[in-house]
Amino acid sequence: MNVCGAALPGLTTCASVKLQVVGNNVTLWVKNLSGLYGSYQNFVFTSISFFNANAANGIPDAVEGNVTTMTGPYRTSNASNPPPSWAVVNNGGAGGTFGLDFDAGVNGNDGSIASSCGNILPGGSNNLWMTPTCGSGNVTDGGPDFGWVTMTFSMTGAWNLDATDTQIQIHAQSDQGSVKCTTGVDCDPTSTTPEPVTLALVGTGLAGLAGAYRRRRRNGGEGETPA
Repeated sequence: MNVCGAALPGLTTCASVKLQVVGNNVTLWVKNLSGLYGSYQNFVFTSISFFNANAANGIPDAVEGNVTTMTGPYRTSNASNPPPSWAVVNNGGAGGTFGLDFDAGVNGNDGSIASSCGNILPGGSNNLWMTPTCGSGNVTDGGPDFGWVTMTFSMTGAWNLDATDTQIQIHAQSDQGSVKCTTGVDCDPTSTTPEPVTLALVGTGLAGLAGAYRRRRRNGGEGETPA
């Protein structure tokens, strides 16, 4: 299931996310689908946050620092190979919220995840990961993982996806402004699903992020964690 939302005036962003938890080890897959379903193609993902809608069953802390591994397609014109890895940061909040924030270095968009549909993407020294949403032109290593940007990291305890009402918030920026796309609030499944399962929680403790939008809608801003 693909999701779109977080409207600026006439502008939305679209994404696909998969999350796998095996013991204390987590794998996160991300695609930037901006440019599909009528969304604005120039959004880049600058961070992702997870939060638990049920504060009685919190999310364990992550082991902070750069993610263990980060691989995936990237913009061919990047000066370095690969772009910077993201970092895991524990941001306190409802149910043990934590965030995944890119390692910005000296440039505010360095390491963001872009869509190949974009025609006004951050230039200069910005080294971008890039989903081949509109084809593989100007995209390197878009192959065996079918465009997923993949991150692995560890938790300090077991993250039981069945016991936690895990929701996700994607932070995106563009030349038109920035948005937050939050499942259960303003980030909903699209009516067209060209891929069989692209928004899911899989592995130990099976649960669907897609189910989060059917739960009670959260108060505006509740549980949101700025990057």
